[in-house]
Amino acid sequence: YTGKKNRFALSSRTENGITTCVLSFGDNAEALIDSGFNADIEKIKKARYNFFEKLPCPKFKDVAEEMLYYKCFSIMRSMVYTPEQQISYLWTTPDRFPHKAMWLWDTAYHTVGMKHISTDLAKQSIKAMLQFEHKNGFLPHMVMPTWQSSVTQPPTLSWAALEVYKSCGDKKFLEEVFEPLCKYLQWDIDNRDINGNGLPEWQVDDDPLCRCGESGMDNTPRFDEAEEMDCVDFAGFLANDMNCLSEIAGIIGKEKEQKLWHERFEAIKKKANELLWDSEDNFYYDRRVSDGKFHKVKSAASFILLFAGVCSDEQAKHMVEHLKNPREFGTAFPIPTVSADDKTYPTKDMFRGTVWTNFNYLTYLGLKRYGFEDEARELMDKTVEIAKKWFLSDGVLYEFYDSTDEVSPKRLSRKDIALQPYMPEVRSQAVRDFSWISSFTVDYIINRGKNGRQ
Repeated sequence: YTGKKNRFALSSRTENGITTCVLSFGDNAEALIDSGFNADIEKIKKARYNFFEKLPCPKFKDVAEEMLYYKCFSIMRSMVYTPEQQISYLWTTPDRFPHKAMWLWDTAYHTVGMKHISTDLAKQSIKAMLQFEHKNGFLPHMVMPTWQSSVTQPPTLSWAALEVYKSCGDKKFLEEVFEPLCKYLQWDIDNRDINGNGLPEWQVDDDPLCRCGESGMDNTPRFDEAEEMDCVDFAGFLANDMNCLSEIAGIIGKEKEQKLWHERFEAIKKKANELLWDSEDNFYYDRRVSDGKFHKVKSAASFILLFAGVCSDEQAKHMVEHLKNPREFGTAFPIPTVSADDKTYPTKDMFRGTVWTNFNYLTYLGLKRYGFEDEARELMDKTVEIAKKWFLSDGVLYEFYDSTDEVSPKRLSRKDIALQPYMPEVRSQAVRDFSWISSFTVDYIINRGKNGRQ
């Protein structure tokens, strides 16, 4: 078969009841077949098994969950790149197609699972991202060996660095990354608060398919009007990283910086509750810069404030009520990126009502923070079960899922109607074998049943 970029050849042989298949590609694909059959299969198998045998072996609910668990590690392993050109460390990508690049918040999410493979790998991936910090502290949201973007993404690296430290106790690592992490948060403070009220705003673009790439929620209805807003998720991510930086500073003996970042956390926490909490709906909303009014699109982004520890106990209780309400976020598969009672739901298109597991995992941590242990466990149990269901059906883990759990993710829209059969060279669909869900799934299974916040 000759594709756009490569020639492929497939052959099989059966000997002693065992069938071996060889797939090769390149200009001389056919000539490579014999080298595949001559490979030392037992040696290859031994090397593969050696990787899996070194992984944590938790208690599984069933054989299918065990299969899912090792599939997740296989995905994560395949998303690691070696140093290349301007990238000096091992680094990770969310998927081999279509993204291929290193992404800011993806890097943080990957460390959640990567630390169970190797804390050194997790540390290197964070340092790989920080390597591209500009002199003024700006961090691009996407980096390739020969290119980088001009916008940023949710500040999550301080949280990731602290979580990796908790797994390995390497204070030298925290000392190494502390200043770059401080510079990046300072850049957010200096450059993403146009109205000077202490709350940050994402950069909004004039692209209907990606109004706000900085938020990571490309086509969310939150930004359909292309207005600049004080944003619930940006405030939450920034607050959480400020709090993590304060904790890091305490660990490495920087008392002045510890006090500074704690005060900044308290300040943004106060502002978020003053300006983003709607006491009528008992919910957090974005607030428009133009007129100071709430932009009442209920989205999963608001639960980031639960994760960040911004809510009071009473506010957390109200957020959980919204989370459990089947008319809002308590859908068959929670948490939809847009509430089920919003006029844009359900479009089954990316961030317009489907389920993204980063919001589920961070909300899970937020629920545990406020003592909602049963709700936290129920949310992640459901997440793992549905990931397992579609893995057993389709053989892959997906980028996002149907909140009604009725449609296979392969048929969900990704800024356009999904093609059948799968033709990624023509149009990308929900990404297959995605690193985020793999990372969160293994971390939850490993830590399931442990007391306290992970």
